[in-house]
Amino acid sequence: MGRLAGLVVLAAISTFCLVQDAETSAGVGRYISAQRAALAGQGPRVTVDEIMGPANRLAVGEGMAWSGRVAMAGLIGLLIFRRVRLKPDTAKAVRLKADTTNAVRLKADTTNAVRLKADTTNARDRRG
Repeated sequence: MGRLAGLVVLAAISTFCLVQDAETSAGVGRYISAQRAALAGQGPRVTVDEIMGPANRLAVGEGMAWSGRVAMAGLIGLLIFRRVRLKPDTAKAVRLKADTTNAVRLKADTTNAVRLKADTTNARDRRG
C-alpha cells in the first residue's frame, strides 16, 4: 500500500509541475506579446513584474488545484482498492458437500457388446 500511496503523491507532484509550467509559459507569452506591442508603439511599456507577478500567482494556484484533484482521486482510488482487497474471504465459510446430483457419471461397462472369449475349440496347434 505504501508504494501505491507513493505513486499517488508522485503523480500529484508531477501534475503540479506540469500545470505550473504551462501557466508560467502562458504568462511569458503574454509578456512577450505586450513587450512587442510596446516596442512597435501600439501599447504601453510593461515590466516583467507587471505581467509575470500575476501569471506566477495564477500558475501556482492552478498547479495546486490540479495536483489536489489528482491526489484526492488517487487516494480515494487507493482506499477503494484497499477495501476491496482486504474484504474477509467468504470462501472459507462455504462447506463442500459430496455430489448428490444425478448428473453425468461414469460407470463400468456392463453391456454385452463386444467381448473377447477364450478359444474353446479342440483345434491343434499347427506349429507342430
